[in-house]
Amino acid sequence: MFTHSHSSVSKFEVCPRQFENRYILGNKEPATEAMTWGTRVHAALEAKVNGDPAPLPEGMEKMEWAVAPALAAKARGMLVLNEHRLALDRYMKPVTFDSKLAWVRGILDQLILSNGHAFINDYKTGKHRPSWQLELASLIVFYTYPEIERIEARYLYVKDPIVQTRTDKTVYFRGQTPHMAGAIFPRIIKVEKALELGKFDPKPSGLCKQYCSVTSCEFNGRRG
Repeated sequence: MFTHSHSSVSKFEVCPRQFENRYILGNKEPATEAMTWGTRVHAALEAKVNGDPAPLPEGMEKMEWAVAPALAAKARGMLVLNEHRLALDRYMKPVTFDSKLAWVRGILDQLILSNGHAFINDYKTGKHRPSWQLELASLIVFYTYPEIERIEARYLYVKDPIVQTRTDKTVYFRGQTPHMAGAIFPRIIKVEKALELGKFDPKPSGLCKQYCSVTSCEFNGRRG
């Protein structure tokens, strides 16, 4: 059984052929400079939240603001979970992240729990882009923690000094879970149909010739 995530479904929506290459054939994409930087930023901010007294590394000095909410929450006695891994089975029951029964899963950069409320913070090192990532994360949290009635989810754009000051949050309530599932599940079902048929047709775009890593595809301009 395939385990779905925001990353895998988004890859399928960009191009099913890319999805096949990455998740079926197991060909990892080469890490870009932006990906490497993002990994370093996430690790540094997580360490800071966990109590590392050392200053943030060079180039990250102005990102202190991003860890302030978590540090304030810890000071008030709230539970702060970094890089928190959650998964659900097909019946929306919690299972371990690596379980063979896992149907959908996600890694939350930061989850804060307090008296029936939850806060999800997701660090973003790139530009502001619309995404359903936080909606999926919130849905998983609701099913994992039945005591949670309200979730405040937000992206923290650590790089852009303008975007970082905007209020970019969404509040979800437990009563919204059917609507949330109704928005997310059709995306997953499309992937499952492709998996069942074993059919992953390419989705050509202007990025194929220069940027796609699937060099075996007929639309890739770098095929050997």
